[in-house]
Amino acid sequence: ARYRLKLKSFKLNQQLSEVTESEENLIFISFSSDDGLVVEKVLNKLREKTSAYYWVQKNIRGGQEAIPEIKNKIDESVGSLIFFSKNSEDSHFINTYEIPGIKARKENEENYVIIPIRLGRTELGYIEEFSELQTIPSKSKTIGRLSDEELEVEINKIIKSLPKNLQKLPATKESKGDVSRIL
Repeated sequence: ARYRLKLKSFKLNQQLSEVTESEENLIFISFSSDDGLVVEKVLNKLREKTSAYYWVQKNIRGGQEAIPEIKNKIDESVGSLIFFSKNSEDSHFINTYEIPGIKARKENEENYVIIPIRLGRTELGYIEEFSELQTIPSKSKTIGRLSDEELEVEINKIIKSLPKNLQKLPATKESKGDVSRIL
């Protein structure tokens, strides 16, 4: 199953390579790498339907300093998706660098979008930092335990929460048919 998800992710990433990173479409993704498979499934669905560029930590090149790059991407982004779970709750790195950076960005820019996404159960206090924000799915469910139909509903909620300019795929250039075949 992991192999099929990775293969599907690879193929999708190749298809969507025309969505390039810019300051108008950058969404910072905060999640624990232990939750990577579920997060990647959600991001693949979002990539299929939106024009956002979803920046994840694996985009950091070898030899590059991680902390300054993460701070830079948070500062460049128009919003963040924060995937909450027990794994992210226990992550020193997320709680020391990512969450404070996202909170500071929101304080400096009123229009900055933060979408908390519940992957798994967490201690109540962990979510308190963003308690005024609606979580997806609602506080009684987790995204990791949804059926495919329920997941689609939640994906659409995430899309509707993104800035308007990112809610649809960009217009693609239609490929012109070979003229010799027409003649």
